[in-house]
Amino acid sequence: MNVIQALVFDMDGVMFDTEQLAVRAWMQAGEALGWPIDRSLCLRLLGLNTQSAGEVLTQALGPAFNYHQARQFMNERLNQLIVTEGIPLKPGLKDLQQWLEIRQWPYCVATSSDQARTDFCLASGGLEQAFPQKICGNQIRRSKPAPDIYLAATQLLKIRPEHCLAVEDSPNGAASALAAGLQLAIVPDLIELQAFPAHILTQARVFPDLNKLRQALEQGMDEGEQ
Repeated sequence: MNVIQALVFDMDGVMFDTEQLAVRAWMQAGEALGWPIDRSLCLRLLGLNTQSAGEVLTQALGPAFNYHQARQFMNERLNQLIVTEGIPLKPGLKDLQQWLEIRQWPYCVATSSDQARTDFCLASGGLEQAFPQKICGNQIRRSKPAPDIYLAATQLLKIRPEHCLAVEDSPNGAASALAAGLQLAIVPDLIELQAFPAHILTQARVFPDLNKLRQALEQGMDEGEQ
C-alpha cells in the first residue's frame, strides 16, 4: 500500500450527522407535495450532487415529478432542521482534524453538496476555519460515482491520488474515490456495509468511527478491517 500523505473527507455522513436529516427532509417534501419518496429511495441519493439526484428521482417517480419544486422544499426543510436540532459532528472529527494539523498533513472536503450548502454546514458546525479547502458538487461536471470530484481534490492538495486517503460513507462516494485512484476508508453511516458492492469492500478499510481511523493512521493503518 502506498504511503498516505493526505486525507479527503466526504462531508454528509462522515463529518456531520446530516444524512438522517436529509432523509427526513426528502420524505417530508414527498409527503407535502404528494410524491412517494420513501427511505429506500432517499438512500439512493446519498453521495449524489443536485443534478444526479434529480435524475434518480425523476426516473423513479416519472416525468411529471417537479424536481425543482421538491428540491426547494427539501432544502428549506433541511435548513429548518439544522437550525432547530443543530448539526452534530461525527465522533472523532475534531480530534482527527487536529491530528492532521499537528502533523501538517494536507486535507480537504470533497462533497456532492453545493457550495452554499457546504458553507452553511461548516459554519453551523463551527468548522469553517478548520476546513478551508473544499471541492463541492456544483464545481465539477460529473457527480460521484464518477472520479471527477476526487481528482479535483487531489489537484487542490497537490498530492498524487495514490497517496491520498478518501473517507466515505456511501457506495457512490466510495466508487468515486477508487475510480480516481485514491485509497479508501469507509466509516458507515445510514447505508449498511452489506449494501456496498463486494469489489469496493475488498479495496477498502472499514472503521466504526473517525476515532478508530485516527488510531489506525497513528499505527500505520494496520488496524483497519478489510
